[in-house]
Amino acid sequence: MGEASVPMVLRCEVGIAEGKPLMEQYGLDELAASADAVVPGLGPLATGLARLAAGAGRAVTLEAMELMVAGRGRELLRGLLQLDRRRRGAAPAG
Repeated sequence: MGEASVPMVLRCEVGIAEGKPLMEQYGLDELAASADAVVPGLGPLATGLARLAAGAGRAVTLEAMELMVAGRGRELLRGLLQLDRRRRGAAPAG
């Protein structure tokens, strides 16, 4: 079996390794910046949703996935409601 027949598996995780952010963090930073450009303040919620999706995809059982999504999903919805309230409060009357 030659080297070319050995499969390569790449794994990205959020975190810091040797003082440098791992590859996934760069994508999350870009996602946050893009979301903030569309709706100021949306960046952290967009990255939270991306992290939730990644975590749910790694869940071993459907039950674990449901529990993760239920708990973190409520937090994200609460954040969206707070963002909407801030935006409506900052919008000019009329």
